[in-house]
Amino acid sequence: MRKLGYFEAYCASVDTCIVSMVAVLSNGQASSRLTDAAIHRGVNYIENRHPHLRSTLCRDEDGDLCLQLPQQKKESTSSSDLIGSHFEIVMATSANGWQDIVHQESNIGFDLNGSNPYWKVVFIRASSTSGDNDVLLIKYHHAIADGTSGYILINDFLTAASSMNSDQKGDATLPMLPSIDDMCFPAGRTPQDEKFVESSLSTLRKKRTDWFPRLKYSPTPPAGNAHSMLYRDGTEDGLNKLLETCRSRGVTIGAVLGAATYFVVAKMNNCQDPPGSREFEEEDNSSFHFDFDMDVNLRKRLPKSLGSDHVGAFIGMMSFNLSLEPSTAFWNFVHSMHRAIQDALNERQHFHYLEVNKRLDKMLEKDPLENRCWKVNDGHVQDMNFSNIGRYPFSPDYDGGISVEKIYCVGGGWCPTFGAYVFLIPSVRYLNFSLVYESDAETNDAVANEFFNSVCDLVERAPSVDDSFTLEQYLKG
Repeated sequence: MRKLGYFEAYCASVDTCIVSMVAVLSNGQASSRLTDAAIHRGVNYIENRHPHLRSTLCRDEDGDLCLQLPQQKKESTSSSDLIGSHFEIVMATSANGWQDIVHQESNIGFDLNGSNPYWKVVFIRASSTSGDNDVLLIKYHHAIADGTSGYILINDFLTAASSMNSDQKGDATLPMLPSIDDMCFPAGRTPQDEKFVESSLSTLRKKRTDWFPRLKYSPTPPAGNAHSMLYRDGTEDGLNKLLETCRSRGVTIGAVLGAATYFVVAKMNNCQDPPGSREFEEEDNSSFHFDFDMDVNLRKRLPKSLGSDHVGAFIGMMSFNLSLEPSTAFWNFVHSMHRAIQDALNERQHFHYLEVNKRLDKMLEKDPLENRCWKVNDGHVQDMNFSNIGRYPFSPDYDGGISVEKIYCVGGGWCPTFGAYVFLIPSVRYLNFSLVYESDAETNDAVANEFFNSVCDLVERAPSVDDSFTLEQYLKG
């Protein structure tokens, strides 16, 4: 067995903390659609290749949560062996019927005290009334895998399912890796590292104590911890223009996404709050501040790169609190965001973040008075978690004419643990936006839709935004 790292253990405290990776497939012709036997082959392959999919939680002699190392699974010979807990084929009954199925699955947790591993494949077949696109849903608990793991699982599944070579020789079972905490600092922390952690801990304590929401949320969402999801696509031409613009300006798409998020939240605050209580009026020069955490895929940033093979919860995070004024120009702010991201990476925030939060949690456990920062805002400690998952690192075209058209990353049980709203951006051929939040028709739906539509619109129009475009102009638009 292997002791859980901080992020794994944190996720394991919520049985509904689910990641749902959704691949919308484009079939060249009816004959290229995956058969039941092919789907079964894909399920068997990913289960045998990735030990995390066969792992369960247990406790060691000290009572600490661990991942139980699995035994090599003997490949099943019948699809009926997998039907139920790990594998299901269903039919979509409308054009967006797959979204209803994903919503339902994302809100069904796993029995973390049971013996069944924490993953499931649902293949959603298109019907005559739902269009031509089949949809692959790979669902798993966040304690065993992250969003990038979904890319890996989708690729491995489709590679095996679309190939007539069912043995997949040469692709041996991968080893179970140590926790991300151990891989970040294999030789331990230096005195300089320790100094940074202690300083960051002090900053985080103050942030948690002083935080108040910029994005409104319902303090009393419906019982049951149900989560809702929004989906939206960019365009292939839009992504190409955005890439070209970012290259010419020396910034990244992630910086544009972050800057657009700030602009939209600033506008929502300025327009929704009653006069006199706004963060700033048009003639006021005061600054607008907004906190969010950005996820970082650590696979290629570790001292020993993992590449794009291993499934696991290999996530680090960085925290941002930049400020805006009405006179702030959009592209200037993109450059500020880009520098902030690079500075955070250079500081290795993404490696230290988990340790800082682990120490804060221990403080809160020992000091009930300090724990008030969790209670004041109904368990919320920040507005948003932001994850630019990045472009699909594999070819989207597979044998037999099967292609991945787009991928969404959604899930359930994330809020309020990671923030009031969780904004995620995968990409295959163009940007595929998604937003996850606590289900609530009165407040959260309205806030989520306004933010989501506004930020997607701003990102799409970013290549045509000139250098003189300011937040003040955006507020008036």
